[in-house]
Amino acid sequence: MSDQIALLEERVTQATTAVERIDAFLNLTEEIAKLDIYEASKVANQALDLSLKQEPVYRRGQAVALSLLSHYNSQLGHFQLALEQGQSALSILPQVNEKARIPATLNNVSAVYRKLGDISESLNYSLKQLEASTQLNDSASHAAALVGVGVGYIDLGERDPDNLINGVHYFERALGVFTDLNDTYGITMVLNNMCYTLTLMGKYDEAIDQGLKALGIARHNKHPKMELSAGNSLANAYLRQKDTAKALEYAQETADLATKAKLPEYAVEAHRTTGQAYHLQSQPAEALPYLQKALALAEKINHRHHIFQCHFALSQTYKALGDADAALHHFEEFHATKESVFNDHSNRKLQNLEVLFRTESAKQEAAYYATLYQTEQARRHLAEGLNQIGRALTGTLDLQEILDKILANLEDLVIYDRASLLIQQEEDLLTFVAVRGYDDESSPLNNKIPFRMEDTTDIFVHIYQTKRPLAIPDVDEYPYWRGHRGINPPRAWLGVPLIHRDEVVGMLSLARITPNPFTEDDITISTTLALQSAIAIANAQLYEQAQRRADEMTTLIQIGQDVSASLDLDTVLERIARHAHLLFNASNTIVWLRDEDTPTLHAQVAIGTYANEFKEDIVPIGDGITGTVAETGKAEIVYDIDDDPRSQHIPGTPRVEEDNHTLICAPIVAKRSTIGVMSLYRQTLVGNFTSADLNFLIGLTRQAAIALENARLYEQIKGFNTQLEATVAQRTADLQTAYEQLERLDKTKSDFIDVTAHELRTPLTLIKGYGQLIEEEPDMAAQLIRPMLDGAERMHDIVDTMLMMIKIDSRTLDLLPEPLHVHTLITDIASTLSKPLKDRQLTLTVEGNVAKLPPITGDEEALHNVFVNVIQNAIKYTPDGGRITIRGRAWQETPPHPDWPPHAIEVQIKDTGIGIATDALDLIFTKFYQTGQVANHSTSKYQFKGGGPGLGLAIARGIIEAHFGKLWATSPGHETNNFLGSTFHILLPCSPPIPYPDLALPSSD
Repeated sequence: MSDQIALLEERVTQATTAVERIDAFLNLTEEIAKLDIYEASKVANQALDLSLKQEPVYRRGQAVALSLLSHYNSQLGHFQLALEQGQSALSILPQVNEKARIPATLNNVSAVYRKLGDISESLNYSLKQLEASTQLNDSASHAAALVGVGVGYIDLGERDPDNLINGVHYFERALGVFTDLNDTYGITMVLNNMCYTLTLMGKYDEAIDQGLKALGIARHNKHPKMELSAGNSLANAYLRQKDTAKALEYAQETADLATKAKLPEYAVEAHRTTGQAYHLQSQPAEALPYLQKALALAEKINHRHHIFQCHFALSQTYKALGDADAALHHFEEFHATKESVFNDHSNRKLQNLEVLFRTESAKQEAAYYATLYQTEQARRHLAEGLNQIGRALTGTLDLQEILDKILANLEDLVIYDRASLLIQQEEDLLTFVAVRGYDDESSPLNNKIPFRMEDTTDIFVHIYQTKRPLAIPDVDEYPYWRGHRGINPPRAWLGVPLIHRDEVVGMLSLARITPNPFTEDDITISTTLALQSAIAIANAQLYEQAQRRADEMTTLIQIGQDVSASLDLDTVLERIARHAHLLFNASNTIVWLRDEDTPTLHAQVAIGTYANEFKEDIVPIGDGITGTVAETGKAEIVYDIDDDPRSQHIPGTPRVEEDNHTLICAPIVAKRSTIGVMSLYRQTLVGNFTSADLNFLIGLTRQAAIALENARLYEQIKGFNTQLEATVAQRTADLQTAYEQLERLDKTKSDFIDVTAHELRTPLTLIKGYGQLIEEEPDMAAQLIRPMLDGAERMHDIVDTMLMMIKIDSRTLDLLPEPLHVHTLITDIASTLSKPLKDRQLTLTVEGNVAKLPPITGDEEALHNVFVNVIQNAIKYTPDGGRITIRGRAWQETPPHPDWPPHAIEVQIKDTGIGIATDALDLIFTKFYQTGQVANHSTSKYQFKGGGPGLGLAIARGIIEAHFGKLWATSPGHETNNFLGSTFHILLPCSPPIPYPDLALPSSD
């Protein structure tokens, strides 16, 4: 028992009122149903009994319990009871504000009717579910309803193969919804139905593929009922394919599972398939017991579909066994059951039609011959008209002329009040490219209609998906009618797809303002014309594209010549703009350039009606449509400037609503930086810009970028001679400075040799002196070895320091990055410094925020070297009794300074020492830098103002920069008698790349 079930059972016992207890029972039964349908039905019956015993009856409890019991009894094979309970629930649910349960209950009643053999009612309830789920915007139930309608078509498939195709269409729509919802049960159900349907269509390999997918998903997601359905469907597919071994394998496995789960409906089908497989293997004796067991179960649960199928299989088996009487009996039962399942409704309809025919036959016969001649004449007239239209459409390659002729010629064959041609020029957008019957104010010409393929209720999407005409007799009664802004809705409407090479490329829309529906003849004529029109439009578009490509190539050649012929920026940009202005049939063309000093754009070139107004305008980067393109670097088309919230009015130009325009903009990019924008305006009446226009404009802006670069290079060359003289003078001064620096470097080298000699002489003196003592006094060796080792270790440290500096200078420092915590590193170092800190009476404090720093990725040994050098430096230049404080901070996205990296940490090591002169804040990180006089140098790691080789801070900065970090110092200054102190800042990104970066040091904090 799950924890959830135990919790719900506890709520039942703790309920203080009858209503609370009933609701708790209802919640409990839905949880139990996930494990055991039979036990769940018991709890649901308790809830129903309690609801009926209340005064007054607890109607909500009654309705929900009946809905659940209908579902459970359907699963258990109690179909008649399930039907009664489902219908009762449907009569109460709307009254108790449980509308959300209605679609699922309708789905269950539909399934029960199907199992009872009433296909007509099953389909009726599926359609009701489709309507209810749409009203509730319940996607899952909507998909389930689509499955129900599809199953209805499949049940009728044997009589009309087209119904199988319709069924597959509904399954595909349902699969799309279930996939979007990630509903694995629904996905499995649809795949299983696809397997069953494809089997009926004789597409066995495809059927088996879908069945295996369904079985795999059902098992993976633990949907036992769908696992049984998929197993049966696979067994049936293999049986039809005559692979009896596979059929027996899946059928017997499914029968065992269904029996254990107490689900007789699935066991019936599995036993029947097993019997049929044995029969196909010419083993009728082995087949007979399975078929008899299947029939007994089917009759027990009154599953009429399975009953007539079992009778048929038994008639064939008894025939093979030579028992003619039994074979005949089962064949008669099969026929009677099948007729009752499929033909009750059809027989009644045929009888009514037969009576009508006998009473009206005389009139019909007379009318037939009277209309035969008229029909033939009308067909000849239609054929001649369509032939004339075909000749007219193929007589020109001008697209607009073709579009106008289509509507004009159609008017002679089909009566309409308004007509439109819509072409899909952009993804998810239909454009009105030709209209007829509209006045100038309401004309939708060049307007665009958005549509989404997932919106299955949209009339345009319906036509695109089905590739069939859609006729609406009365728009007022059509729930999904979609009108267009500013156009009065019609009464009757006809939409016909324009299909070219089996792809829908547009639509023909016809409207009547009176309630006069379009006839079948109207639809046939319009469809025929639409097919002719689609071909003519495609040919004209190809011709237009070829012409456009020729014009574009000519323009590119001319622009290339212009760019190479002149180095004057204004001349070249104006020529490019004029070519674009003519090619795009623009009303205004502007080349905007970015200001070097301010984040704004100014019009370098403007052509058109309002050229002067554009030249006077200044566009801030990021403002308006043009400013946005400059900021994002992305070209775009704005089809309706009036509807774009970024639209800004330029002083001196007319308002958008007074002069409708469409806009196309592309950035001018040089060296990966946007340096300008090219914008073109076109009147909407001329036509919208297309994606092809946008791609070509992007090519033009590249030419403009080349022109800008050429002009700037030319300006640079012009100024080169002037700069050359100044450069020579500067170089002379630089040589003088370099000479002075060499002198200082020579002194630095001398100082370094002096310091290094001192550093090495001290440990050597120790080693030599103590070595002589050991030679003279061997018994004192143990006492004298330690100073010698200390001296050797000091020499080793000096050599390691010099080697580390060489590696940093040559960028050959090998780092082994790994996750580590800076707090652990610092505390380990602090523990090793306890003795020198105690000797110097110094206080070292590691603040708590250091422990909260996030982990970083770095070389532990190298970073240990950094913190040791910086902390030792703080100790050496802090007087006895002083303080050293280590604190830290971190950030995830927005750093404290704009030039710092995101997701990094900063460690500050602050001392109360002698401070650092302002002009030495950066010098202290250079190699061999020494404070004070070299002659007063004293070797010590921790002595106040103790000396060293002058490499510690240089090495520390080199290691930090190799980690893509930064190291710098801040200090109020250096005064001999006043200890101003200093702070060393260590900045490290949490995940730095390797190898070395090139980083500039930040300004002080």
